[in-house]
Amino acid sequence: MKKIYIEDETEIKFDRCPSKIIDFKPYTLDTIPGKMRVDTLKSTHKCFRLIQENPYKFFCLHQSIEELIQSGRPKATKITKLPYLYLEFEKNKAWSYPYASMTANDRKWADREDPENWEFVVGGGRSAIHSRFFPEVPWEMAHFGVEHGVGGEEVIDKYIEYILSQPCWEGKDTSNLVAEVTLFGWPYAGAPGSKSWGTRKNPNKEALEYNWDRICWCPEVRFNKQEYMEDFVFERPDSFLEASLYKSQDLRKKLYETFVDFMANNGGVLDHEEVVHEEAVDELFRRIVLDHLDYVRSIYDWEF
Repeated sequence: MKKIYIEDETEIKFDRCPSKIIDFKPYTLDTIPGKMRVDTLKSTHKCFRLIQENPYKFFCLHQSIEELIQSGRPKATKITKLPYLYLEFEKNKAWSYPYASMTANDRKWADREDPENWEFVVGGGRSAIHSRFFPEVPWEMAHFGVEHGVGGEEVIDKYIEYILSQPCWEGKDTSNLVAEVTLFGWPYAGAPGSKSWGTRKNPNKEALEYNWDRICWCPEVRFNKQEYMEDFVFERPDSFLEASLYKSQDLRKKLYETFVDFMANNGGVLDHEEVVHEEAVDELFRRIVLDHLDYVRSIYDWEF
């Protein structure tokens, strides 16, 4: 399978794989660990507070589709994807991609094999769906860490095989897919021995090359069809997010109306930086997902 490599912080694309990549170990968990559940709730609350600042602008209702395409990937995808993700999980009782995790920085001296000390790297939005609506379904998760070893491109190949072993891919033709491999330089920028690699708008390519040749780890691999890769819109290819955003402006309007209506009747529940009104956050999340399923079913006609 053809692979492209993308550095996560800057979205710079590399035509070669790093020589040193941190390995992973697959796990099947019966339930979401406590720290991850709390992190998921905090992330949802933070997103809702961001919407509250300017709901109309957040859902990109001030832009035409043409303007939206030119502006790159907006934060609205954090919400527009949710009803589609629900339908995907409802149908398959599994995700196309497993969760990715690592030991939390503040727990690095704790038991690294204990999921209670892990945090999500990829999958926070999906975990909000999974934990609320399908808690009985096991959690497939890859845990990355130096304790699992360090290898080369074979780690990426093993991770791709792990993803394709998930039930959602059984019987599917994957011959026309391209693997988009997202990698972080290690250690992170700012850590001892690292160099700042800049930002997406102003990347430090020299530092990127330097960190790329030290050690990296891979939090995410996604598959896109070859024809899509020749004409994608976002800086980082993601056919699912693009379709969920551009398929219907009506959905963005409906989500906007749901949020505004909820806040009109529940003023103040998002005023605190910390999660104070957990039940309200949960209710709003459920309305955003469940109130729009019939409509999304009527327009969800692309293959992920």
